[in-house]
Amino acid sequence: MSACAVCGGADHRGQPCPRAESIIATEVRAAIERQRDERDRKMAQLARDGAQIKSFVVGNDRARLALALDYNRGTGIILNEDTAAAVMLATDEQSAGERDESSTLAPGRALVTTSPAAVYVLGTSAAGQRVSVIELPPGRQDAEMAQLVAGLIAGTTELVGAVRIQDGNGETLADVATGAADALAAATNGIVTFLRAFNGATWDRLRSASAAVIGAFSSLGAVLSASPGEWAIENRPIAATQATITRAAVAGTVHVARSITACLTSAAGLVAAQELQVVLRDGLTGAGAVLWSARLSIPNVVGERDKIVAPLNIAGTAGNAMTLEFTAAGGAGTFESVSLSGYDAPA
Repeated sequence: MSACAVCGGADHRGQPCPRAESIIATEVRAAIERQRDERDRKMAQLARDGAQIKSFVVGNDRARLALALDYNRGTGIILNEDTAAAVMLATDEQSAGERDESSTLAPGRALVTTSPAAVYVLGTSAAGQRVSVIELPPGRQDAEMAQLVAGLIAGTTELVGAVRIQDGNGETLADVATGAADALAAATNGIVTFLRAFNGATWDRLRSASAAVIGAFSSLGAVLSASPGEWAIENRPIAATQATITRAAVAGTVHVARSITACLTSAAGLVAAQELQVVLRDGLTGAGAVLWSARLSIPNVVGERDKIVAPLNIAGTAGNAMTLEFTAAGGAGTFESVSLSGYDAPA
């Protein structure tokens, strides 16, 4: 009796192999999920195509026109981007401030309308509230509208490298995305872009080379015109003592050595010539793998010195400490010293 080619068991005597059925069902489900994801992606993109988008800040002193009277309107969407306070909506400017003649749009919510009537918006905060408006041409399907509105409310309509177009007064004329975070306090002419860079797994916002970014050592996402800020550590022990210094381990961080200085000096009490090794370790003192090494030596003469200064760019292992040290203490009348500088990079 022949064995089943799929499961390796006994012949199923004309019946389907349970394992084969399971494999086929899994593949069919995966194919359906891929088709559904592709359909949703195309639907969301179609919902954005052809949209007229504007964004503005409205205070509580004067209503702003969000949607003008338009008998050829397809669909209008008004989104209250404020997450703390509602805004008031009315069909004319005078009624916007009258609670019995206006309606409330809750924080973070959107109004979808197909009415040709004009819509005015009045804020409830003196500090101002941002409102985004999208107008779509006629002919949109309900499913497309649901995709767009759900994306607006959930904040999922943002794009990598999205663009906001503003006029000379800082008013937004077209806003594809909000950029997720970081301030845009100053009014800006032209285009403000929210660019991102891929870190190997996800997308990070690009950052300017500010003191805060560079001072963080890793300079994650910074647009740099110079090397990142560096940390520096050193050790100068007493005579006949091993010099060693360690940059402590940080989870998810790689220490990068940029400069090494090691010095061996003779002083009073010297009894013999010395030759010692200095090493850069990927780990803790006496244990980490050696990444770099050199030998220093001095004759049996008081006042002699041997020194090495090495510019480097050596990366350790993510999550490991980094140590610069002599492998042993010198003899009587000797002094060792070590200095290490570098920066930290995200793993």
